[in-house]
Amino acid sequence: MTKVASDLLTTEEITAMVGACTRSSDRAIIMMLYEGGFRIGEIGGMKWGDLTFDKWGVIANVNFKTGKPRYVRLIMSREALAKWKNDYPAKPVTNEMPVFITEHQTALTHGSVAMQLKRLAKRAGVQKHITPHIFRHSRITHLIKENVSESVIKLMMWGSLTTNMFQTYAHLTGKDIDNEMLRTYGITETETGEGTSELRIEPRQCPHCKLINGPMAEFCNSCGRSLTELATEAEDDIHDSILKNMASLKRFIAKFEDKVAKGEIVV
Repeated sequence: MTKVASDLLTTEEITAMVGACTRSSDRAIIMMLYEGGFRIGEIGGMKWGDLTFDKWGVIANVNFKTGKPRYVRLIMSREALAKWKNDYPAKPVTNEMPVFITEHQTALTHGSVAMQLKRLAKRAGVQKHITPHIFRHSRITHLIKENVSESVIKLMMWGSLTTNMFQTYAHLTGKDIDNEMLRTYGITETETGEGTSELRIEPRQCPHCKLINGPMAEFCNSCGRSLTELATEAEDDIHDSILKNMASLKRFIAKFEDKVAKGEIVV
């Protein structure tokens, strides 16, 4: 069925759905459906051997619907995939095992994924018609609007430079036309009194150890340092509190060590 721009998910709605997840597997599925533009059949048939973790993220090699292999670079999904792999119920995890399985360790079905996505959308307050494919549709459209090379999008999403499907996904709105024409004349959104553009979902690279973290992370998964202004403020507040109460903290530590030495506290 043909989609219009208003049917597609915004980055805010996708972020809300990720935030509504309570299971690492659900979080990984949503991130991969969106970032990789994977079809549900590709997700269901994917094995751990199809994924290669590296310092930048994950490389996925899939060959499903078109018969043409797709090389998909995943960056934002790395954190969610690594967490799910750690939580994976079958141990040890081998290359031949499916990446995603149900709670009963059976193969995923289109129906089960679709049902879970609808539940998560409801929990996140997203009122649009949700299907597994809408994430692919939204991702391709977002990449087009972000001026990602047409050749890169074609190779990543279809594995071919000659696909005729590209234009099907170019869902531009009147707002997009306005923005482009205003840009042509050197007029910015702020000059017209309009709001800012749509939020982008982006990975967060730690400025301290350079690890690539997921878009929802506030603290680095490697060094624990803050990644956002809010997290930095919280970190600074804790630091200031420690400095202001250093004398009390030292007395507490001395009392604690004394009780440990007397055997009153076992550590």
